[in-house]
Amino acid sequence: MAYSLTRFTFRQDDVASIEFGSGGAPAGVDPGSIGWSRPTGSIITCTDSGAQYIHDGTGTWDQQLDANSTFQDAADLQDMVTEAVLAPTADAVAAIHAGFPGNNASNDFPGAFTNPDVPRNLSFTFGAAWDGGNVTPVGTDIDDAPCTEVITAPGGGGVVQSLKIYKTVTSATKGAIGIDAATCSIDSWHMLGLVNPPAVDGGILSVAGLTEAATWSAAPQAKGFTPTTLPDGAKDFVAEFPRAGATSVVTATP
Repeated sequence: MAYSLTRFTFRQDDVASIEFGSGGAPAGVDPGSIGWSRPTGSIITCTDSGAQYIHDGTGTWDQQLDANSTFQDAADLQDMVTEAVLAPTADAVAAIHAGFPGNNASNDFPGAFTNPDVPRNLSFTFGAAWDGGNVTPVGTDIDDAPCTEVITAPGGGGVVQSLKIYKTVTSATKGAIGIDAATCSIDSWHMLGLVNPPAVDGGILSVAGLTEAATWSAAPQAKGFTPTTLPDGAKDFVAEFPRAGATSVVTATP
């Protein structure tokens, strides 16, 4: 019975996909040179057996690859993924919650809260005389895990952005009962979330078909990017970036 290896793909940084070819060999037999130049000393690891193969600098991999094995390059091989954030709305004051007075007898922002249109970070607009203390939003992140942080109120009022990205906002509290009626509203902001975990703080962002600079974050609950072009409810944002923990699988089929 003839066997062949199904094709699989690795991606590295912003290099185009490279396809590793077929082989006419049964499981456990060398399928032939993969034929992709790698730096001397690069390592490919079989994660289900622990076997490691070190590149000898000849310009190609030519190692025995066991069928049905998962491999991940331990050097700098990355899987590039593409995610699109479709037409996020423009930043808006009170998009999540209307202004809440600092002197309210309750420290709990009253319901209801409006969730962000897409997972994104929040902004908090404090009135000049706000004396209700710090504000703590509570919700979930893009992976539906609990998400919260303390937003430090600036003296004399102002605008402060959250460091985390929220998919939902379910509650918020202020830290004190003040004496002034100055308010704090919860607004939407334009750090946009990514579903896949980035491997590094970097990537390629296209807006309306044009590549532009962006600030990237791979931090937990802050995985996303801040574009140069502000969302307006019409433009799509397409992010391409190396995904953390990427693997590819080699399988043998009759």
